[in-house]
Amino acid sequence: MLSHLVGAANRVGIRRLAELEAENDRLRAKLARQQDQLRDGLVSRDAKIQELNGLLARRIGEAAAARQQDDASDRGTLEGLVASLEQRLRSEGNRRVAVEERLAHIADELAREREQHVSLRRQEAALREELAAVEAGFESETAESEAAPSSLAGLSLLYVGGRTDRLGHLRALSEQLGATFLHHDGGVDDRRGLLAGLVSRTDIVMFPVDCVSHEAVTIVKRLCRQTAKRYVPLRSSGTSSFVAALTRTVGDAQISSL
Repeated sequence: MLSHLVGAANRVGIRRLAELEAENDRLRAKLARQQDQLRDGLVSRDAKIQELNGLLARRIGEAAAARQQDDASDRGTLEGLVASLEQRLRSEGNRRVAVEERLAHIADELAREREQHVSLRRQEAALREELAAVEAGFESETAESEAAPSSLAGLSLLYVGGRTDRLGHLRALSEQLGATFLHHDGGVDDRRGLLAGLVSRTDIVMFPVDCVSHEAVTIVKRLCRQTAKRYVPLRSSGTSSFVAALTRTVGDAQISSL
């Protein structure tokens, strides 16, 4: 009986062992399949990760290249804008300098025009005065000496420079008014002492500024200041300028006699 029980137990144990071995084999096979699947999954995952890393690297590279291109484009645009502004600034600066130079030139021209206008007005006034004197009859070459007023009687007049072909007429006009006419040709190299002597003997000195040397004028002015003599610069060597000066001298003499 005991042997039957032991045999039955052994059979049960053997069957259980066989079942366990079968289960173990099944589990081993399942584990192997799972390991294979896991290995395949890991390999696939690694491949996918590598692929994604490569794709990401390409995308990053493309983005960096695009950003560099954009930066380069923006930098080029900015540099072009700066260059354009600098060019405009230089152009405006050059234009401003040109305008300032033009304004300065116009101001100089305006100043010269004003000076010329003043000079012309003075010449016009002098010509009107000379014309009035001529119209009054002082330049008449046919006038009789006894008919002329002796408003400058006793006055000595020195005429320096001038044209020799007009001296006779100037002398006649002076003498018609009672003045003594003296003349010096304006030469100062050999006749400096003679000029000083004539200035000391005369009451008034006249000289045409267009027909006398600058040195002679300087000496005459200095001698007149030293001897307290009056000198009258004449606009020209023409008769009308001399007549106008005589007219003013006559007027001054009449005022002094009052």
